[in-house]
Amino acid sequence: MDDIVFTGDVAGVKIDGGPVVPPCPPPDIDLEAWKASIDLLRSMNPSKLYLTHFGAIENVGKHLDDLKFILEDWAQWMKVKWESGLTAEEITPVFMEYTGNQLKVQGVNEEGIKRYEAANPSWMRVAGLIRYWKKKSEQ
Repeated sequence: MDDIVFTGDVAGVKIDGGPVVPPCPPPDIDLEAWKASIDLLRSMNPSKLYLTHFGAIENVGKHLDDLKFILEDWAQWMKVKWESGLTAEEITPVFMEYTGNQLKVQGVNEEGIKRYEAANPSWMRVAGLIRYWKKKSEQ
């Protein structure tokens, strides 16, 4: 049992065996620290991860690779939109469509997309990622 890790939100959200997505609520997201935490989880070589949302993950390497990939994808997507001058209110519906399409490509049906949205609302992810980029721009 020493090789099982209860991860909290750091290892993402995964519903009904669907794809992993990163919860990105404000106030503070630190992408560098988050990626370091993912690397730390990997270095522990766990046989299973237990996610807060929802359940056990046995293919740990793939799960962490997928999480890191989508975290970077969303962060860069958000950076472009935010730097173009769009507001959070303008970005949110576009981001919801973008992430919904990502889920569809991975086989998630409309009901599943609604469940992901309920567990990890777009407006919170947008607010968190915009805050990250805003803080980075002020450094």
